[in-house]
Amino acid sequence: MESIGNEPKGIGGWLLLPLLSLCISPILILVSLTDEYIPIFTEGIWELLTTPGSEAYHPNWAPVLIYEMVGNLLLGLAAIVLLVFMLNKHHLFPKLYIAFLAGNLLFVISDHLLARSIPMVAEMADPDGFREIARAVGGAVIWIPYMLKSERVANTFARPRPRFVYEAYSEQAPQPVQPTIPTPTEGQFPPTT
Repeated sequence: MESIGNEPKGIGGWLLLPLLSLCISPILILVSLTDEYIPIFTEGIWELLTTPGSEAYHPNWAPVLIYEMVGNLLLGLAAIVLLVFMLNKHHLFPKLYIAFLAGNLLFVISDHLLARSIPMVAEMADPDGFREIARAVGGAVIWIPYMLKSERVANTFARPRPRFVYEAYSEQAPQPVQPTIPTPTEGQFPPTT
């Protein structure tokens, strides 16, 4: 952990929690996709849900399942990209993380509402859906203000100063040249009498 004077800097303190979340999220999403969505395509469930005339058919099944898969894949990839930005202490990380949290919240709510448009899903009790929404709301409510107000975040992910500023204050910068005034030599100027 670094510090500027007494101000915190570096990935430490509360920033360890978003770091941990960004490390774990892609793994959890990958496990979810392999456990829940691969069987849909390999065990004939897709055909059962999306073929008109079948017992479980509803026209919203295909769009909902595709929306969930694509949304989860994008969230997993975004978490990996954000992890790279965070570890490189890139100045755009806080803004991108805020966008990630807001996007996750919108995705979770819209996914829940789309899934509930299918009568079979709407009839089932869905504590997991409400838990996911509560988790997304909690994450946004806690981490968006933290990214905006934290001194550690501001110090760690500061925009780098432009190169010319470094050169102007470095020891290797060229020193200003003192102008020299040529002295007149005999015959250069007309003699004064």
